[in-house]
Amino acid sequence: MLINNAKVTELMVQYGLKTVDELLLIKCVFERDYSSLHKLAICKGKDASFTHSVIIGLVEKNIFQKEPLRHHKKNEDICMMDLFLTTEFIDKHFIETKLAGEQLWLAYPNSTEINGQYIPLKKGDKIGNIYYDKDKLIDVYCKKIGHNLELHKEILKKVEAHKKLGNINFAIRSFILDELWESLELPQDKFNATAVI
Repeated sequence: MLINNAKVTELMVQYGLKTVDELLLIKCVFERDYSSLHKLAICKGKDASFTHSVIIGLVEKNIFQKEPLRHHKKNEDICMMDLFLTTEFIDKHFIETKLAGEQLWLAYPNSTEINGQYIPLKKGDKIGNIYYDKDKLIDVYCKKIGHNLELHKEILKKVEAHKKLGNINFAIRSFILDELWESLELPQDKFNATAVI
């Protein structure tokens, strides 16, 4: 969600958000990442825009669920663990990790042929002390795209188009860790499709 300036601006205008803090709050609630919220609140002190009225405003905009907040009194501090995004908002703007990962894994080519040899493209690799298996790669992928549904759809289109053309020749590990989707363009026609790596 916090990847593309145009998308961020569009989201802020669409929901009438006044600060980027509100976007961070939404993202952290989705990821259940309370430590980032805590750090921001400490850093900004009284200037942090996670006030009761801001949170209630996000409830009224159908971003946060109303039900878990019913027991809070007006102007009472709201525990961040009581905040949950509405299903409608999640479905519109986020993609769940397992679903996104499985879709990418299925779309990505299994192997490629280089100089007459078949090279597997979907395999785990150890880098330093970390072994990147399928589950770890899926988790890293979703974090890198910020669970952004639109970006995920765009990446899948690129992968599927270049897979048909047979010009993806890098392991899925490199594709994810190095964010190589940024170097792929959607082909205009079958003669003009190349991966710029």
